[in-house]
Amino acid sequence: MDDQNEQRSAIKEFFRLVTATFTLSIIAMSISGLIFGERAREVTVIVSLAGEGISYIINVQLLAFSVVNSGISVFISSAKIFKNIMLMWQLVITLFLCLIASSIMISIFNWIRLDSWIEWLIFVTSFVVIFVVIAIIMIVKIRLENDHYNNLLSDYKNRQKKKELIEQNHNAIMRTGHHNSADTLQNKTNIKGDI
Repeated sequence: MDDQNEQRSAIKEFFRLVTATFTLSIIAMSISGLIFGERAREVTVIVSLAGEGISYIINVQLLAFSVVNSGISVFISSAKIFKNIMLMWQLVITLFLCLIASSIMISIFNWIRLDSWIEWLIFVTSFVVIFVVIAIIMIVKIRLENDHYNNLLSDYKNRQKKKELIEQNHNAIMRTGHHNSADTLQNKTNIKGDI
Protein backbone atom coordinates (compact mmCIF):
# COMPACT_ATOMS: atom_id res chain seq x y z
CA MET A 1 0.00 0.00 0.00
CA ASP A 2 2.84 2.39 0.85
CA ASP A 3 4.52 1.65 -2.49
CA GLN A 4 1.31 2.54 -4.32
CA ASN A 5 1.00 5.80 -2.38
CA GLU A 6 4.64 6.63 -3.15
CA GLN A 7 4.06 5.91 -6.85
CA ARG A 8 0.96 8.08 -6.93
CA SER A 9 2.81 10.84 -5.13
CA ALA A 10 5.74 10.60 -7.58
CA ILE A 11 3.37 10.72 -10.56
CA LYS A 12 1.56 13.76 -9.15
CA GLU A 13 4.89 15.45 -8.46
CA PHE A 14 6.07 14.66 -12.00
CA PHE A 15 3.03 16.26 -13.62
CA ARG A 16 3.21 19.23 -11.25
CA LEU A 17 6.87 19.79 -12.12
CA VAL A 18 6.27 19.39 -15.86
CA THR A 19 3.46 21.93 -15.71
CA ALA A 20 5.46 24.39 -13.62
CA THR A 21 8.64 24.04 -15.71
CA PHE A 22 6.81 24.33 -19.01
CA THR A 23 4.76 27.31 -17.86
CA LEU A 24 7.80 29.14 -16.49
CA SER A 25 9.74 28.38 -19.70
CA ILE A 26 6.97 29.84 -21.87
CA ILE A 27 6.73 32.91 -19.64
CA ALA A 28 10.52 33.41 -19.66
CA MET A 29 10.71 33.04 -23.45
CA SER A 30 7.78 35.39 -23.95
CA ILE A 31 9.30 38.04 -21.72
CA SER A 32 12.71 37.63 -23.39
CA GLY A 33 11.11 38.03 -26.81
CA LEU A 34 9.25 41.14 -25.70
CA ILE A 35 12.28 42.74 -24.07
CA PHE A 36 14.93 41.93 -26.65
CA GLY A 37 12.73 41.79 -29.76
CA GLU A 38 14.73 41.52 -32.98
CA ARG A 39 18.07 41.31 -31.13
CA ALA A 40 16.93 38.02 -29.53
CA ARG A 41 16.99 36.30 -32.94
CA GLU A 42 20.75 36.77 -33.09
CA VAL A 43 21.31 34.88 -29.85
CA THR A 44 18.97 31.87 -29.99
CA VAL A 45 16.32 30.28 -32.19
CA ILE A 46 14.02 29.87 -29.18
CA VAL A 47 12.74 33.38 -29.74
CA SER A 48 13.00 33.20 -33.54
CA LEU A 49 9.69 35.01 -33.90
CA ALA A 50 11.14 37.79 -31.72
CA GLY A 51 8.36 39.95 -30.24
CA GLU A 52 5.65 38.08 -32.16
CA GLY A 53 5.55 34.95 -30.01
CA ILE A 54 6.98 31.44 -29.75
CA SER A 55 6.68 28.92 -32.58
CA TYR A 56 4.79 25.64 -32.17
CA ILE A 57 7.98 23.65 -32.67
CA ILE A 58 9.70 25.54 -29.85
CA ASN A 59 6.65 24.92 -27.62
CA VAL A 60 6.89 21.17 -28.22
CA GLN A 61 10.65 21.29 -27.61
CA LEU A 62 10.10 23.19 -24.35
CA LEU A 63 7.55 20.57 -23.32
CA ALA A 64 10.07 17.77 -24.05
CA PHE A 65 12.69 19.75 -22.11
CA SER A 66 10.27 20.05 -19.16
CA VAL A 67 9.35 16.35 -19.26
CA VAL A 68 12.98 15.17 -19.27
CA ASN A 69 14.18 17.50 -16.50
CA SER A 70 11.09 16.84 -14.35
CA GLY A 71 11.54 13.10 -14.86
CA ILE A 72 15.14 13.32 -13.66
CA SER A 73 14.14 15.37 -10.63
CA VAL A 74 11.30 13.05 -9.61
CA PHE A 75 13.43 9.96 -10.18
CA ILE A 76 16.21 11.28 -7.93
CA SER A 77 13.77 12.32 -5.19
CA SER A 78 11.71 9.11 -5.24
CA ALA A 79 14.15 6.30 -6.18
CA LYS A 80 14.97 3.99 -3.30
CA ILE A 81 18.72 4.16 -4.02
CA PHE A 82 18.70 7.91 -3.33
CA LYS A 83 16.44 7.81 -0.23
CA ASN A 84 19.32 7.63 2.25
CA ILE A 85 21.40 10.34 0.58
CA MET A 86 21.37 13.81 2.14
CA LEU A 87 19.05 16.29 0.48
CA MET A 88 21.98 18.48 -0.56
CA TRP A 89 23.61 15.60 -2.44
CA GLN A 90 20.30 14.73 -4.06
CA LEU A 91 20.10 18.32 -5.30
CA VAL A 92 23.69 18.23 -6.60
CA ILE A 93 23.06 14.96 -8.46
CA THR A 94 19.82 16.36 -9.88
CA LEU A 95 21.58 19.55 -10.97
CA PHE A 96 24.36 17.60 -12.67
CA LEU A 97 22.02 15.22 -14.52
CA CYS A 98 19.61 18.02 -15.53
CA LEU A 99 22.52 20.12 -16.78
CA ILE A 100 23.78 17.24 -18.93
CA ALA A 101 20.27 16.44 -20.24
CA SER A 102 19.58 20.12 -20.92
CA SER A 103 22.87 20.55 -22.77
CA ILE A 104 22.11 17.54 -24.95
CA MET A 105 18.60 18.80 -25.73
CA ILE A 106 19.85 22.31 -26.44
CA SER A 107 22.35 20.84 -28.89
CA ILE A 108 19.75 18.58 -30.53
CA PHE A 109 17.18 21.38 -30.79
CA ASN A 110 19.91 23.78 -31.92
CA TRP A 111 18.79 26.42 -29.43
CA ILE A 112 22.37 27.60 -28.97
CA ARG A 113 25.11 27.29 -31.59
CA LEU A 114 27.76 24.78 -30.55
CA ASP A 115 30.62 27.17 -31.36
CA SER A 116 29.22 30.06 -29.30
CA TRP A 117 30.96 29.67 -25.94
CA ILE A 118 29.57 32.97 -24.60
CA GLU A 119 25.98 31.77 -25.10
CA TRP A 120 26.85 28.44 -23.45
CA LEU A 121 28.44 30.28 -20.54
CA ILE A 122 25.31 32.39 -20.16
CA PHE A 123 23.16 29.23 -20.30
CA VAL A 124 25.21 27.35 -17.69
CA THR A 125 25.35 30.38 -15.39
CA SER A 126 21.60 30.98 -15.71
CA PHE A 127 20.88 27.30 -15.18
CA VAL A 128 22.99 27.11 -12.02
CA VAL A 129 21.55 30.35 -10.60
CA ILE A 130 17.97 29.22 -11.23
CA PHE A 131 18.70 25.80 -9.79
CA VAL A 132 20.29 27.29 -6.66
CA VAL A 133 17.24 29.51 -6.14
CA ILE A 134 14.94 26.49 -6.55
CA ALA A 135 17.13 24.45 -4.18
CA ILE A 136 17.00 27.18 -1.53
CA ILE A 137 13.21 27.37 -1.85
CA MET A 138 12.97 23.57 -1.53
CA ILE A 139 15.23 23.49 1.53
CA VAL A 140 13.28 26.28 3.25
CA LYS A 141 9.98 24.54 2.40
CA ILE A 142 11.22 21.21 3.74
CA ARG A 143 12.52 22.82 6.94
CA LEU A 144 9.20 24.60 7.50
CA GLU A 145 7.32 21.34 6.92
CA ASN A 146 9.68 19.51 9.30
CA ASP A 147 9.13 22.15 11.97
CA HIS A 148 5.37 21.88 11.48
CA TYR A 149 5.42 18.08 11.76
CA ASN A 150 7.76 18.20 14.76
CA ASN A 151 5.34 20.58 16.50
CA LEU A 152 2.44 18.25 15.71
CA LEU A 153 4.41 15.28 17.05
CA SER A 154 5.31 17.20 20.20
CA ASP A 155 1.65 18.16 20.74
CA TYR A 156 0.60 14.53 20.23
CA LYS A 157 3.20 13.29 22.72
CA ASN A 158 2.04 15.87 25.29
CA ARG A 159 -1.60 14.80 24.86
CA GLN A 160 -0.59 11.15 25.25
CA LYS A 161 1.34 11.96 28.46
CA LYS A 162 -1.70 13.79 29.85
CA LYS A 163 -3.92 10.83 29.01
CA GLU A 164 -1.49 8.46 30.74
CA LEU A 165 -1.36 10.70 33.85
CA ILE A 166 -5.15 10.87 34.03
CA GLU A 167 -5.36 7.11 33.63
CA GLN A 168 -2.69 6.56 36.31
CA ASN A 169 -4.51 8.92 38.71
CA HIS A 170 -7.78 7.14 38.03
CA ASN A 171 -6.16 3.75 38.66
CA ALA A 172 -4.51 5.04 41.85
CA ILE A 173 -7.82 6.35 43.14
CA MET A 174 -9.48 3.02 42.40
CA ARG A 175 -6.73 1.12 44.28
CA THR A 176 -6.68 3.30 47.42
CA GLY A 177 -10.14 2.41 48.60
CA HIS A 178 -11.94 5.30 47.04
CA HIS A 179 -13.35 2.75 44.68
CA ASN A 180 -16.11 2.10 47.24
CA SER A 181 -17.45 5.59 46.68
CA ALA A 182 -17.04 5.10 42.95
CA ASP A 183 -18.98 1.82 43.17
CA THR A 184 -21.66 3.51 45.27
CA LEU A 185 -21.91 6.29 42.71
CA GLN A 186 -22.18 3.70 39.94
CA ASN A 187 -24.89 1.83 41.85
CA LYS A 188 -26.86 5.06 42.42
CA THR A 189 -26.61 5.82 38.71
CA ASN A 190 -27.85 2.36 37.86
CA ILE A 191 -30.76 2.67 40.33
CA LYS A 192 -31.73 6.08 38.90
CA GLY A 193 -31.59 4.58 35.42
CA ASP A 194 -33.96 1.79 36.49
CA ILE A 195 -36.55 4.21 37.93
